[in-house]
Amino acid sequence: MKILFVENRYKTGFWEMVAQELIKDGHEIHWIVQNRLFQPKTGHSVVIPYFRNQRINRSNITSDLIQIIASNRGLNYFGIPSDNFIFYYREQVVKAIDDIAPDIVFGESTMFHELLIISACKERNIVYLHPSTCRYPTGRFSFYLYDSLEPFAGSQEKLSEKDALAIIDQIVNRKVVPDYMKVIKPVMGVKDRLANKWKLSLSYVLGERYNTPSPIIKKKIEQQKEHLIKAWDTLAKDTLETDTRYKILYPLQMQPEANIDVWGYPHNNQLEIIKRIAAQLKEDQVLYIKPNPKSKYELTEKLVSFIRDHQDKVVALAHHVPMTAVFPRIDFVVTVTGTIAYECVWAGKPFIALGKSLVSEYAWRDHLSAPIHVNEFQPFPDEQKVQLINELNRTSFKGNIVDTLLGKEQIASVDNMTHVVNAFRTVLHKISHPRKDAVPVL
Repeated sequence: MKILFVENRYKTGFWEMVAQELIKDGHEIHWIVQNRLFQPKTGHSVVIPYFRNQRINRSNITSDLIQIIASNRGLNYFGIPSDNFIFYYREQVVKAIDDIAPDIVFGESTMFHELLIISACKERNIVYLHPSTCRYPTGRFSFYLYDSLEPFAGSQEKLSEKDALAIIDQIVNRKVVPDYMKVIKPVMGVKDRLANKWKLSLSYVLGERYNTPSPIIKKKIEQQKEHLIKAWDTLAKDTLETDTRYKILYPLQMQPEANIDVWGYPHNNQLEIIKRIAAQLKEDQVLYIKPNPKSKYELTEKLVSFIRDHQDKVVALAHHVPMTAVFPRIDFVVTVTGTIAYECVWAGKPFIALGKSLVSEYAWRDHLSAPIHVNEFQPFPDEQKVQLINELNRTSFKGNIVDTLLGKEQIASVDNMTHVVNAFRTVLHKISHPRKDAVPVL
């Protein structure tokens, strides 16, 4: 098969380790590279020239393109003044895909060039899969279709009811956390970290200015972030134990992040979500906002000001307050695509999930068009709780996928690479031996 991988900085190193094994199986490996400093040595690469104000064609504005522009981190956070670069790169990736004519594409669904490739693949009915953690059970990942959280294929492994309930008990009692929340010991020393900063700075100088912010801009927004974290914690509470009102929780999701900006679109304006919830609160209800422990740019002056002006019914929780102290005491959860939705099913709490995923069918509601008012809520029986954990297990594979900047030694172990490569082989077999309903046409 002709396999196309999409460059994504340090994740490219991991893709290359997989590609080297797939070449042994007789597959043909191709790459589309946006940042030339991360060009792999394996296979055949198409390196896109950097945009330098070339003439562009702004026609054929599709719904996909509108979404890519609206959720672009460069335009939203990094001070890029014009979206012209997106139209330029659209032409470049479309030409590359047509020239390569891949049977399947693997990549992330985060950076704008990846999203442009996804859009082009949809139009050509080429399967694009982004491998990512399935959250639970831990130590597993799924291949998600295009820019969604819809899993493709899977190991079809089924947990026994006993094992499933044991895993659920660990999750509910916070004895286990998803893989993406675990702290991975960096393999880089001080010299390597400095080399990484130099590499990214050099990328910017050479022309990669659309996924890599200016060092000056980066420093300014990081300073603003630290200022907002302090402002948040100044007005925040560190407990909700004595509050007797009906407590609704909205956990802020980190931004920029594909989890909400892409998979949760169009529900990626978190301030507007909070305003809509607050406007519907009854007298005996209160909205608690829990910040992400690793807050980034989702904290804004407008968000802090809104909470400051509505402290009678909207309460910020301090960054140091752990979810273990919050979750048992809240009555209802609103989220876009947060892992907490799954935890609500297993812990017996009602929730709204605005984004679409495997947990959506378990949600109390998937919209905010009416006030939250739960008279009687019956937690899901064990049978349905087991059904959900087994659906996650069935549509995932054993293995961890992390970029080589964060943990090459951990992910490049023989055991892990064996699991991951075998998962890729399973997916490739499914693509090359399709049934009529095997691959959805988008």
